[in-house]
Amino acid sequence: MRTFHLAFASYGRHHPFPGQGELRAAIHAITRVARSQLVIFGIAAEQAHVVVRCERPRAGLLARALLKSLRAVAGPAGLEPARLQPVADADHLLWLHDYLVQLPLRTGVSGHPALWEGSPLPDLLGARWVPSYQQQLVALLPGYQPARACKLAGLASLPSPVGPARARLLGIGQIGAAAAAAMAAAPDLQGRTTPQVLARRAAARLASRAGLPPSELSWAFGQTRRTAYRLATAPVPAAAIEALQLRLGLEQAAAALPTGLALAQLSASPA
Repeated sequence: MRTFHLAFASYGRHHPFPGQGELRAAIHAITRVARSQLVIFGIAAEQAHVVVRCERPRAGLLARALLKSLRAVAGPAGLEPARLQPVADADHLLWLHDYLVQLPLRTGVSGHPALWEGSPLPDLLGARWVPSYQQQLVALLPGYQPARACKLAGLASLPSPVGPARARLLGIGQIGAAAAAAMAAAPDLQGRTTPQVLARRAAARLASRAGLPPSELSWAFGQTRRTAYRLATAPVPAAAIEALQLRLGLEQAAAALPTGLALAQLSASPA
């Protein structure tokens, strides 16, 4: 098998995924189509990049399938067919990793680059859990350490997961928002899609461990207290809880540093 870089650009350099909902839908479109062949991806501004590992004929099929799926969730700005380029070797793949981690900085998206959800950083750190995406970059880059990505995104160190005691101080509002980001769910957690259900359950489980009362869950998710109580005991994969706690840790780490520090990383050598 070989590794291929698929680059999708929008017509007229408009933003095809202008809102949080469209961006998260694009993440699920990429992971659902590429599945086990997905190595790494990044989305920012008018660009979407997908790196896959497969045979050449399969890469062409994936390029067409991804274009169809991404167009289905994009805004009015359409996407052009992918530019397909073979990845020559491990050094080329590492360069792509660096480029995609820095993509939010290069394209001028708002907010701290470490928190940009189109970045591959959450997946590299375990701060996002999408069941169809099985991370394989590390296997292709022997000796790779996530600290490299953290430095490139402007973080001083690897974020630590937020435990129940700290989560209690943050409150259900931040827990719920982080859960939606960690599952790439639509921001409105009152929906019935699988990512929204997972996000609600993960948020409720962590909130329950933190000692937050069912009344706060009821308020956050627009449900009765009885339903909120059941939600906190509903089955949820351990990986989803871990991703939520790491997402909260990522948010705390980014909040502790000015965005300007991340800008300086563009000219710094990786760790």
